[in-house]
Amino acid sequence: MKHEAGHPLTTGGRNFARAVLVLAVLLAPQIRDALAKSSATKEEAARAASPWSGKRVRAKTETTIYWSPAAVRPRRAVVETDSVVLLDGKQPQAGAGCRDSWVSVAGGGYLCLDSVEATAAPVRRMPGLVDDLLPFVFVHRLESKAFSYAFLPGEGASKKQLFRRGKPLDESRYALHEPSRFQGRNLEKQPVKNRNLVPGWTVAADAPVYAAPSTAADPVRRLVRHTPLLVGRRPAAKGWREVRDARGQRVLGFMKDDGKLRYWVGAAPVKGLAAGETWLDIDVGQQMIALRAFGTGPIYVTLVSSGLPERPTPLGVYRVDHKWAYRSMGNLPTSADQYFVENVPWAMYFLPYYAIHGAYWHNEFGNRRSHGCVNLAPLDARYIYERVPPWQQPGFFHTFASDQAPGAVVRVRDSARETVQDRHATGGKLQS
Repeated sequence: MKHEAGHPLTTGGRNFARAVLVLAVLLAPQIRDALAKSSATKEEAARAASPWSGKRVRAKTETTIYWSPAAVRPRRAVVETDSVVLLDGKQPQAGAGCRDSWVSVAGGGYLCLDSVEATAAPVRRMPGLVDDLLPFVFVHRLESKAFSYAFLPGEGASKKQLFRRGKPLDESRYALHEPSRFQGRNLEKQPVKNRNLVPGWTVAADAPVYAAPSTAADPVRRLVRHTPLLVGRRPAAKGWREVRDARGQRVLGFMKDDGKLRYWVGAAPVKGLAAGETWLDIDVGQQMIALRAFGTGPIYVTLVSSGLPERPTPLGVYRVDHKWAYRSMGNLPTSADQYFVENVPWAMYFLPYYAIHGAYWHNEFGNRRSHGCVNLAPLDARYIYERVPPWQQPGFFHTFASDQAPGAVVRVRDSARETVQDRHATGGKLQS
């Protein structure tokens, strides 16, 4: 009897198939073990060929990370001496400017093995903090807060003593700064549900609130500096705004729109942004900044201190060019107004000499104060610094924007004036 394709197998054929199936079941563990051993052997070979794979390394000296395996720009970041970074496990490569090999870093970029060594030390985000607020203990000269310096606590028996470059603090010449603990409003955690209200704060030590939009009667209450509020989006009367508590549940009264009250004034987003792209919107008219994401409203709003009228923060649309975990700042040699502030934390430069940064030396946020930079309270500076590009990987001290990693868009506008012409162009570049 002939068996054509598609017909049932003969009894002998079925027995053979059953035997093959039984054999496969019996040998399955051995086959699985053999495959696992082969895979492990390949992994061991890869590790042997790349001893730096997945390792943490410590910088023996200040080390530059480049975007390609060669000492050529663009730069990715700079790592300080003794800082630790994580390698991503890719195979080392030969390249110009390195006697040993270039290895790739977690988050992108390459560093030369000449300048690092393996370590078991943990990777830390820069800057590290000495408390829950700042990376240093800051002091100023008794005669002037314009000259400020960064100290670190000692170790062991000297833990309560402060040192700078190995020398203890001379308390007869210096006094401690009292940095602000002001913090803005996270609108993802504390949304404003009433569209007729916007976030705001008082920005004077004595901010009077009236029962009606008039000064004919005495104030019904006086608020201290940085009282959080929800403010009427539109004037209640010319020059007056209704103010409520931070939850918007209780009407406190009315405040004059005279500089003792700040509130968020929205504006259309910058053109050319990608969906979800985070950017910074600074309104010097209200002395406020918002962390925004294209396609949504503000995510986080807070107060700033921008440049004084004689040294204004330049209006326009820019990108963050580079970020420092901290950097010392001072007056230009030609300036009559002399100052020096050491290790200013969370600095994001959008123009030469102009940065958004933390300020530990004052608590006047919401008022013009600076030499042109945009001052933030420490908690706000850290929050924003960690949420806008160029992204700073743990261990990075100085991070650069590039075509591979454009910096965040920064718009500086004045809500009290005409809208700033949008000079932002797509592709990460700006028009002059």
